[in-house]
Amino acid sequence: IYRSRWTTLKVVYLLCRYFPLLSWSIILWTLVGDHDLKTCIPAIVVQQVFFIPLQFFPQCVLIMRAWAFSGRKRTTLVLLLPCLGGYLGLQIWGYATHVNLSRQIFVIFGHTGCFRNQSSNDKEFAVSIPKNLFNGRRI
Repeated sequence: IYRSRWTTLKVVYLLCRYFPLLSWSIILWTLVGDHDLKTCIPAIVVQQVFFIPLQFFPQCVLIMRAWAFSGRKRTTLVLLLPCLGGYLGLQIWGYATHVNLSRQIFVIFGHTGCFRNQSSNDKEFAVSIPKNLFNGRRI
């Protein structure tokens, strides 16, 4: 696969396959590590930013496969690309803006993993609606 001609689909496929190996090691370090509050404040943002490609790259593969299945019609691509752009924007809004660190856990334990405070944030529900619609699932 590495010696054949490089295409966009091949690059996205390889990102889907090997990006989780890199990202999950960083995400697990933030969740499992013994961190103080100063370390967790930037680490929680990095953790949330790494979640975006984990969900975005597979959607790119689905878009490319749907476009190829339609006979590479330009109208299909014109309809699907704005949906993909909107999905990316929603992912950035949902995961990378207003990231609140759960500070109460540091009061109790002192050093712990870095966890996002999700009790007052309904963004994950807003992000899950298009994801489920995009994948053809029922909510």
